[in-house]
Amino acid sequence: MVPAYTDRGLSKALAQRAKLSILIGVDSVVFGVLDTDARLRAAHWVARPAEAKTGLAGLLRGLPAAYPVLGYAYDQTRIAVDSFFLTLTPQRLAEPGNDRLFLQQQSPLPDDLYVGHALSPDERLRLSYGYPAATKVWLDQQYGGIATQPFAAVLLDGIDRLAATTQRLYLHVQDQRLHLTFADGTQLIYHNRFPFQTAKDFLYYVLLIYDQFGLSPESVPVYLSGTILPDGELYQLLFRYVRHLHLAAPPEGITFGDDWNPAYAHTYYPLLVALTA
Repeated sequence: MVPAYTDRGLSKALAQRAKLSILIGVDSVVFGVLDTDARLRAAHWVARPAEAKTGLAGLLRGLPAAYPVLGYAYDQTRIAVDSFFLTLTPQRLAEPGNDRLFLQQQSPLPDDLYVGHALSPDERLRLSYGYPAATKVWLDQQYGGIATQPFAAVLLDGIDRLAATTQRLYLHVQDQRLHLTFADGTQLIYHNRFPFQTAKDFLYYVLLIYDQFGLSPESVPVYLSGTILPDGELYQLLFRYVRHLHLAAPPEGITFGDDWNPAYAHTYYPLLVALTA
């Protein structure tokens, strides 16, 4: 369980000068608030209980009542959505209006799918993505049609902030899914998502990238975020094979209250990236 953080100074009046970011996963929602002084005012990781049968839709329906801060009027609101449907196409080759076609080339699409697109942080790639139409309806009801972006766009921004002059892998774990990104300097080489059930599955996908691109586990570092902890099975197994493991540090300039637990800073790294974009 990821600990929540709420600064006692968060209020409706402060929200009018603050930014809200919401990251919607396939089985969880992460959200936070940053004020104009770059002080983190809230960070929450809300996971769907394993025994719950209502899925993500049920989790979303219960959020406003459980977390009234989501209903405050913020100066800025940014929303990113993860899904099982994502393609990355060079922007110079992408034709507007073909996002559904791009996704269909990857896998069959359900009828009740909202399809959208966004550009990567460097604007070189078009990220076509789709997520359940029910999620789109909930977002429109709660936030009046605010534009969304794919969660991958946040992760690509995140790796750009990690040792941007070297080769590195960035791994984010959420909802039993591994988001794996490889970059060389400012150039994105690879990005994909893998569902996994065991630590061995997780390790296989990581080492596969080292092998596929001829990388050395002795020299190419890995940066970690999400629900992977130093005393956990995933970290301990990876530590046996990769020499340089780093927990992703918060973006520079953010300040925290006394109740913030720095041991979980890397867990919220994508949220902090979204809040400082």
